[in-house]
Amino acid sequence: MTQKINGLQDIINQYKAFILDAWGVLHNGKQPFNHVIACLKKLKAHQKKILILSNSPRPIEVIQKGLNDLGITSDLYDHIHSSGQELMMTLQEEKYKKYGFYHIGEEDHRILFEKLDLHRIDNLHEANMIINTGMNRKEFKIEKIHALLSKAYEKKMPMICANPDLFVKNGADYILCAGSIAAAYQEIGGTVTYFGKPHLNVYKRAHSFLNEAVKDVIAIGDSFATDIKGANNNGIDSIIVRTGVHGEKFDVDALSATYKAAPTYIMPELKY
Repeated sequence: MTQKINGLQDIINQYKAFILDAWGVLHNGKQPFNHVIACLKKLKAHQKKILILSNSPRPIEVIQKGLNDLGITSDLYDHIHSSGQELMMTLQEEKYKKYGFYHIGEEDHRILFEKLDLHRIDNLHEANMIINTGMNRKEFKIEKIHALLSKAYEKKMPMICANPDLFVKNGADYILCAGSIAAAYQEIGGTVTYFGKPHLNVYKRAHSFLNEAVKDVIAIGDSFATDIKGANNNGIDSIIVRTGVHGEKFDVDALSATYKAAPTYIMPELKY
């Protein structure tokens, strides 16, 4: 059964390392949540290891700059890793050099490919793989690319998804992420490979950074589908906060049943 806690001080002596989601836990896309910076300082004072693990389809240097702009500076954590960074590291493998890929995503996501020897093709009919980083704007609807997805499926093109999140809360707005596009592609029969939470690839990297026993690591997130399910799949304890995609008021038991993912603890927001 999920236990309610008021802040991390209630469990501080039980864990050596903390995996923190970024969007929905540290900030809302526009500003950090009220107690975040003070909480990170307390964790550092207790000599806890802190890894920020994001499903952003961006390399870590871009994420780090964004956090720094919000006042979440690099002295407040030890490592950053992201689904975008994991994808970049994987695409460096020789087997991907043979693909011509079509990109579904924003222009600023293309930084993922700038340093790689990959062949991006702007004509879907000439490509043989899709890299999906998501269309991160509130006016985007899946219906806008249904025809494109149908044509990709006719060609049996595999899709790589750089962000499994279905949506994110940006201030008061909800914005569809790459995971929603990937889900739509799977619904018509398409094949998708995911990078990011809740999938194993990013957690293997996370454990290599932290170098702690599983029992000494806890993950904090705002999403049952990614953060909590990922923690469950990887055998680590978890905390769900009420500052993200599910809103401030949600039924823990109902969402645990829906996503088949149960958090160890629940607290209102990230605070010490």
